[in-house]
Amino acid sequence: MDAHAHNNMGEKMRKQTQQNKHKMVRLTRRLATIGVAVGTIMAGVGLATPQAQASDIWQLNRPGVILVTLDPIGTSIGSVPYTEGIGHAGMVYGAGITVEGAREGVVTRSNNWEYRYWTVFGINVSGTSAADDAEAVEWAMSQINKPYNWNFFNIETQSEYYCSQLVWRAFERHGVDLNTWLYDYSWWGRAIAPVELVTSPHTYLIYQKG
Repeated sequence: MDAHAHNNMGEKMRKQTQQNKHKMVRLTRRLATIGVAVGTIMAGVGLATPQAQASDIWQLNRPGVILVTLDPIGTSIGSVPYTEGIGHAGMVYGAGITVEGAREGVVTRSNNWEYRYWTVFGINVSGTSAADDAEAVEWAMSQINKPYNWNFFNIETQSEYYCSQLVWRAFERHGVDLNTWLYDYSWWGRAIAPVELVTSPHTYLIYQKG
């Protein structure tokens, strides 16, 4: 490939990335406009919003538990903004570790979500065994260092991942589709947002803060 063709391809990729960012921002604003707030979402699926009990935190240590925050863009209790777009998602690997699709790629983080975010949902997948969940998170760990997927509407790619896409793929491999089609747009493609992991009919809540 000559230098001119290489530069053209790079420019096309940059434009596509920027377009995808703008699409997700527009969708985020659309949800905000129609009043989809944390409490509204939880009420819509029959979930209350009590404060988390300290005795429940141990449930966030089991391998394969899904973690979701619906905190606003770029916010966290600490100094580092971990949320991407309209919340963030990850999976528990062990008592002190999570695996997450972040802007720097698929990485491990400290398992401190109950302190990192104002809102936290701990979720299990219905119909999977502890062994299935452990295998799912082991697969997610095997994706470490893959880049962040800025094309939110291409969830089928296996070369790069955003946060909720990584979680979705980990369980989709076990035949469980956590996508609710909230972001199914025929002219853009399919995307899966963190909130869909909470509202999916295939998951249930085991922990909640906020």
